[in-house]
Amino acid sequence: MDRLNDILNAFSTQEKEQLLHLASARNTARSKKLDLLRLLIRNPHEEDDFFAKRLYPNHQSNAFPQLKKRLKEEIKEISVLIKPSAVNTKAHQRIRCSELILQSQLLLARNLRDEGSKLLQKSLELAIEGGFHDLALTVFSIGQEYGSGHVLSTKDLPELELAIKCHLQVLVSQSEIQADGKLHSSNRWLRQMIQKLNANRKQWGLVSSLKNSIQKRDYEEASLLMEQVEREEFSEPDDYSALCEFLHAKLQLLFEKMDFLPAQSLCEEYLQSKLKNQEVPSTFFQYYFLSLFHQKKWDEALQVIHQKLNGPELQKNPHWEYWKALTFFSLEKYKPALKLIHDCQSRLKSVPDYYLGSKMLELMILFEQKDMDWLEYKMENFRKLLSRWSHKASIRLNSAFHLLSDLHQHTEVERLLESSLWEKLNQRIGEYKWRPDGFELLPYDQWFYKNIVK
Repeated sequence: MDRLNDILNAFSTQEKEQLLHLASARNTARSKKLDLLRLLIRNPHEEDDFFAKRLYPNHQSNAFPQLKKRLKEEIKEISVLIKPSAVNTKAHQRIRCSELILQSQLLLARNLRDEGSKLLQKSLELAIEGGFHDLALTVFSIGQEYGSGHVLSTKDLPELELAIKCHLQVLVSQSEIQADGKLHSSNRWLRQMIQKLNANRKQWGLVSSLKNSIQKRDYEEASLLMEQVEREEFSEPDDYSALCEFLHAKLQLLFEKMDFLPAQSLCEEYLQSKLKNQEVPSTFFQYYFLSLFHQKKWDEALQVIHQKLNGPELQKNPHWEYWKALTFFSLEKYKPALKLIHDCQSRLKSVPDYYLGSKMLELMILFEQKDMDWLEYKMENFRKLLSRWSHKASIRLNSAFHLLSDLHQHTEVERLLESSLWEKLNQRIGEYKWRPDGFELLPYDQWFYKNIVK
């Protein structure tokens, strides 16, 4: 039985019985795989002909080698559930750590984030205790992929990088290396991996520089870097996550420059590309919606919500309902806008900007509907809320509320237009800068100007 026997011989008698028990749970009672495993365990010294004659009337059939192959694969799959007893403490620790990492991935893939994160944290503790720096990096990668960044955050990366470098240096020092520094490995898979890693490192370096330029608001440098990235043919990188980060940075830059039409085109081009079979990040759809919203393409913007982000996504991210309410408000559909606001407000409390923004939008709707008695009542409640949440409210929202109070009290137009609050809100400089990708999609200064001068 060649390699199949070699694998089975690595298990103790008790472990073989465990294998048989687990295989019985996975297969029907009449499974030939199960019959072959039982025969192998009971007759460890027999040859292939012995087993083939008992399983197939025509024992020269090609079916028997295929059966052996399927059984070998099944034993490998089942073996992960049987911990080897004859291993040293270090190996046992590493196996346990790897096992916890796998368990955490399976839970996180089922969206059981709390339980998955707990196991990921436990695996990190074991990785640190055992000095398994490569597994610590795996924990970080999984945490980032599933949004459990608190397990090992980006702040920990510099120290993790040093630890991994030391880990690799220890491994290298135990082996002979080429003096010229060139890659001489006979392993073609290793060569391919290193080439890919070098390419990815260059791509991620460009993305990092691009994001830093945008954060510093050095848009000239960011534009030059964008051109460099596109010259490097970054449109189809091997690393899909690097492409997503690049597209995200590019959309950020376009929004900073208020170039909404190119942002829309970029989104549509991406959706129509061959990469559309990949899982599309929700932030990408947000930019697609926002680019349409800011061009006043209301119907198309609503289609993005209805067709791309319905069901669980709307429940998970209630700001979509708030943005939908803003779209209805822009279409002067005040009643459905008000209903949406009331429906999503309780779920927005965990996001102060959006919660306060929804309260402000409610006041704007009541003002448009000329429901002044109800508006006065709601304004007083909002005034109390702002006093309690003064540290959470944006300065633009705070100023807009005070202007609305003056407008409601019929303050003269000239006085409103000469007020410092109006001037700061309208100029959008410094802390009064308007962001087109946040809670204030409809700039307060635009809405006020429309209502002041009409």
